[in-house]
Amino acid sequence: MSLTKQIEQAESELIEKLANIEHIRWSKWQSWVHNRLQYTELIGDDGNKYAYYLMTTDDYERWERQINTDYQDLTESEKESDRREVRSYLPLLTSKITEACKEMGKYIIDTRLDDKNELHLEGIINKWFSK
Repeated sequence: MSLTKQIEQAESELIEKLANIEHIRWSKWQSWVHNRLQYTELIGDDGNKYAYYLMTTDDYERWERQINTDYQDLTESEKESDRREVRSYLPLLTSKITEACKEMGKYIIDTRLDDKNELHLEGIINKWFSK
């Protein structure tokens, strides 16, 4: 398999794994939100049944403020909440980075040092991409 195909396949697999993590994160969030909403059914003038979900004014105002606030301006507890979500991605990313470093290490070891014992980045890149 060509290097280009290998990169495309690895990227596609990583996207699928990250999308799965994102779906799990989103599902938990939606579940949490839905549990905070009050469900009401009403019959409209047209005779159809309509579902209404009501949230507290406090929740609405807090979420509107957060939506319109840059990350650096969030409270420390709001930032920690975002960090907690990001941590769910770390095991997969760490695994992929470790895998890439091990693979890169093979090429670094095989790359000759010049007379000043300095590695040449071009040599590493050429070895990496000529695989």
